[in-house]
Amino acid sequence: MDLTKDALEFLTELAAPTIHQDGEDREFSNRTLHPVNVDLPEPVKVSTLSGFCDLITGKIENFAADQVIAQVVGHDRVSLIARISDPWGRRQTFIESHLPELEPFRFGQFLDHENFLIGVMAHFTNTPDREYLIQMASHIGTEKVRTSLDDGISQEATLKQGSSLKTSVTVRNRLQLAPFRTFREIDQPLSEFLFRLRGGSESAPPTLALFEADGGKWKIDAMEGIGKYLRIVVNEATNIPVVI
Repeated sequence: MDLTKDALEFLTELAAPTIHQDGEDREFSNRTLHPVNVDLPEPVKVSTLSGFCDLITGKIENFAADQVIAQVVGHDRVSLIARISDPWGRRQTFIESHLPELEPFRFGQFLDHENFLIGVMAHFTNTPDREYLIQMASHIGTEKVRTSLDDGISQEATLKQGSSLKTSVTVRNRLQLAPFRTFREIDQPLSEFLFRLRGGSESAPPTLALFEADGGKWKIDAMEGIGKYLRIVVNEATNIPVVI
């Protein structure tokens, strides 16, 4: 190892950088410089829209309305951010609300009668098609599900009526449902689902499943609902703009 060379390189690193200026007032350095950043303060975190709005109207950080923006980041998160970034291009977040993680309905999985019924009752808001699902799951018989030969999609199932009567019905395969997927302060967005049944035997009823069929549009609808809520509660009270 060349100790003299290593020592010279070490001394060069300790020396102050040399700044050169060309004829067009551009500055150049003979060394790579790295900015020394000061960490931004952590935002105040809550888990509801009402808590988010209360902190804003209470001016917890003593900011002026013309210095901040309320941003709907997603269907499960909103932030109050600075309008102007700092010299290093960073934008401070003052308040943040993030929807807590909740166990969702198991979409895309065929469930037995009991688990499907409990899931629908626990994870969906009350809508006409939710009531249809509950009635269907509650009265479905054990006979095998029949699929239409005409289109390969339509299904027929047997429903129990009373202690002995049974009737065969065509199952509605497209339903408008509103599961709990965003902040509770707004209406849960309706979206389309495919309802499918499979199997059925003398000893057990068919299994049931719901498949999401709106291509994720519900997330956009949820963000628009959050924005509407914030504009009513925050914008009218403080003049802070709301962006989506």
